[in-house]
Amino acid sequence: VNIIAVGVLPATRRNIVRSSNQTEDESSDRQAWNANYGLMRLKDFVDGFIIVDNQRISFQTNMEAMYLSYNDYIATCIADLVSGLFLERIDPRQYPELNPPVIDMNDIMTALSFDHKGRGKEPGFASIGRASAITCDLLNYILPLSKNKKIDTLMLARLAAKKQSISNINLNECEKNLALIRAPAKYLKKSEISINTKGIEEFMVKNSKLNECHLGVSLTKRNLVSLTTLFTFEKEQIPRLNEVINLARSYEDKSKNLANIES
Repeated sequence: VNIIAVGVLPATRRNIVRSSNQTEDESSDRQAWNANYGLMRLKDFVDGFIIVDNQRISFQTNMEAMYLSYNDYIATCIADLVSGLFLERIDPRQYPELNPPVIDMNDIMTALSFDHKGRGKEPGFASIGRASAITCDLLNYILPLSKNKKIDTLMLARLAAKKQSISNINLNECEKNLALIRAPAKYLKKSEISINTKGIEEFMVKNSKLNECHLGVSLTKRNLVSLTTLFTFEKEQIPRLNEVINLARSYEDKSKNLANIES
């Protein structure tokens, strides 16, 4: 059984604005320790990690109010990757004229893990992101007369890169990645509105040190073209993970010192 773990990194707000509340800082360190402990314990049992970083919403005035929409965004990204066709009950056999590249769970697992010589298979740490664009004007829902829009897929790729789930991520450090385009059938046929899959593939390969990109195209019944991406890194290549690890070690050292004093 293949296992993908979704790991959540706590927001460490004192790196943005220094906290005047020592209890808040200690709570942040403790959350970092919990997150690091969970990730390291799971590392030997999972095939890959998708990292969700709460630092991404920590800049908001009311961070707690953002959790619901942030969770919905992450859930939509994951659902698009693993069950988009099933959720919309689309049978690709109904479109025999289309033969798009397909992504399955094997591709996702390959994109999320590393096979190191001498060390065997190890989980990677991935950031996930999604961008979408509507294919017609609002008026078209009432009077379906206007033409469908041509979608700037390169713009979608850049937007998805900006909406990654890990804060301060450097895509130039990415080892491998995956991209799934979902579009109505008419956008997969050769025409003036057909999507530019080549441009997306070039963008993704450019942001892969291994030149490894898993590209797939899937159908949707919605008037929407979406791009969902995974960028996979080694643990050491993610600054936020290293920051959480350092905070966890600091908390552990403080706890040991406090225990020694009390004893």
